Amino acid sequence: MPSEYLCQNGVIGVQHLPHKIVNGSVDSQPTCDLDSDCTRQREKLIDVLRKAGGNQSEAARMLGVSRVTVWKRMKKMGIDIKQDVR
Repeated sequence: MPSEYLCQNGVIGVQHLPHKIVNGSVDSQPTCDLDSDCTRQREKLIDVLRKAGGNQSEAARMLGVSRVTVWKRMKKMGIDIKQDVR
């Protein structure tokens, strides 16, 4: 492995992490609380995820979209597999 990919002392510190992680600013709240169309889409995605047993790849196949699209929609709509799906 090239040395430019390693930390100088071999230890990864907080200074090496993205600011979002260090500051805890990752947003997992739904962005569509008041939008009824978005709320319906969120509920549909949760329903499909439940039918797929929480498997995002299977949910993507059921919806005819990519796994990345499902992941992005989950992030945008604040869907948490552990809390919302199971």
